[in-house]
Amino acid sequence: MSEKKKAKKKGANWGIPKNALAYFDPHYDDIFKAKHPILYWLTVVAIIAIVTIGPTIYFLLCPETRSSMSLFELVFWIIGFVSSFGISIGCVNLFMILHKQYLGHYVTIVSFLVGIVGSAISLFFMRII
Repeated sequence: MSEKKKAKKKGANWGIPKNALAYFDPHYDDIFKAKHPILYWLTVVAIIAIVTIGPTIYFLLCPETRSSMSLFELVFWIIGFVSSFGISIGCVNLFMILHKQYLGHYVTIVSFLVGIVGSAISLFFMRII
C-alpha cells in the first residue's frame, strides 16, 4: 500500500466527511431503495428501533416518575430524556457504517458523551431529591 493511502486511511474517519450533507437528502438512498426495497425498509425499521435505545435505557435507570414532580425534578428529567438521544445518535451513526454514511469518530464520541453525561447528571440529581 502506498504512503498516501496509508496516511489517508489512518485519519479518514475522524472528521465529518465533505459530502455529509448529502446523507440527509431525501433522495440520497433512491438507488439503494430501488435495488433492495425490502432491505431498505428493514434498515428504516432498524434505525427507528436504534433511536429508542437511549430513551429506553434512561427510563429503565430513571427513578419512578411521579405525577407530583417538583419543577427541579422535572427540569432534570427533561435534561436526561433529551440528552439520552445522544446515545441513540451515536448508535445510529455506528449502524450507518454499513451504508457508508458514517459521520466520523468525533460525531460518535460527542454523541455518546452528551448522552451518557447528560443522563448521568440527570439521574444523579433526581436520586438526591
